[in-house]
Amino acid sequence: MVQRGFSANATVQVFLNGEGFYIPRPQLGSIEEARSLQVLDFVSQAIVMATSKDALPKTNSVSPVAVR
Repeated sequence: MVQRGFSANATVQVFLNGEGFYIPRPQLGSIEEARSLQVLDFVSQAIVMATSKDALPKTNSVSPVAVR
């Protein structure tokens, strides 16, 4: 489950508008393990669905420069 605040034991941590949110590192073998990984998968899918190719930053072409 997503928690508010800060944790040194987080799998994922995000700060938004000065507030922290994190998904705790799952306790292997516990019932919460599956839920934490499901939340992480859901967040990942939501980001992919909310991002269109037009929303991505445009990159400038890079030209190599010879250095002597």
